[in-house]
Amino acid sequence: HGLDKAGLSHVWDAHDGLFQGVSPASKASTSLSREGFSRGYVPFGGESGSPEVFECKEGFSYGFPWPMNKKPENALQGPNVWPEEARGGRFQASLDAFFAHCLSIIDAVLAPMAADTGVDLPGLCRGGETISLVRLFRYLSAGDPACSPAGDRDTSETSGTDGARVVMGSSPHTDWGLLTLILDRGESGLEVRLNGTWHRVATDPRAMTVVCGDYLSLLTDSAPGGPYHSPVHQVQLADTGRSSFVFFHYPRHDAQLSSLGAAAVEAAAKRFRDEASSAAAGSRAPQSASAPRDTVGEESAATTGLDTVKGDGDVNAVSPRPNTMIDMAAQDPTLVQVPFGEYLSRKWRGVRSA
Repeated sequence: HGLDKAGLSHVWDAHDGLFQGVSPASKASTSLSREGFSRGYVPFGGESGSPEVFECKEGFSYGFPWPMNKKPENALQGPNVWPEEARGGRFQASLDAFFAHCLSIIDAVLAPMAADTGVDLPGLCRGGETISLVRLFRYLSAGDPACSPAGDRDTSETSGTDGARVVMGSSPHTDWGLLTLILDRGESGLEVRLNGTWHRVATDPRAMTVVCGDYLSLLTDSAPGGPYHSPVHQVQLADTGRSSFVFFHYPRHDAQLSSLGAAAVEAAAKRFRDEASSAAAGSRAPQSASAPRDTVGEESAATTGLDTVKGDGDVNAVSPRPNTMIDMAAQDPTLVQVPFGEYLSRKWRGVRSA
């Protein structure tokens, strides 16, 4: 990932400081407030990608260093919200530098993708940096009492139920933008679903995991060299807990799905519905004529860096249907006329209300 030992130490110090060195009152005063505008603290258990899931984690969200005296151009732009303990200090400086570093990685990854597919990805991203986000997460351990609201839940499995709700780190979902970068300490918990089977992702603190998003999948659906697959993934609670940085890179606010063409959107939506139906039946998801490309590995149980965990047939009793942009478009075709930024605002509102 290009971060030297000192730089890596600084960003992890900032991560730990924001969760462990900030008072509860300061966290509450800088928690997410404006609908669709994701800046500030995510309270413990305060959001979920599914109403069926209690996500046993807390988070902090920040983005582009928007000037305090500059008027935002859309609802997803604006100044970051820092707690008093971090404002203007080394933690803020380290995290701003990390955001800029992630942008440089995205530029390096998108260039060969654009050449491979013929899609002007850098052009679509121009301005997208102002609505892109870094989210810091602290997942509690599987045995933490706070992750067992019922008080007597069996924690021998990495997910369980709180009444009718599943308790996890992060519910099954896809990412909605172009690319996502994940930095962690090499802790377990991240899983990806390939061909109807969950695999544990082997991570390395010296590298970042790159995940393709729904928008990139749609953009490259009919392109030469495409499509790039947007994988369903989740976070299970680990015995040791888990810490991570997640950088979500988005296209510019006014980018529209309709520019891709109705046929591309419908083809992707149909493939998603077919794969979801196969997964729900516990069977192997069908391959499309040209197998989608996936940055977390080839579509195979023998993928390097992936360990098979369990099939969807075993997990569907407690795992909800994934939250995806493609599914949302399939349910409401009129949304393809909506600017990406508005789509994203609706998504964040849904995540917080869940």
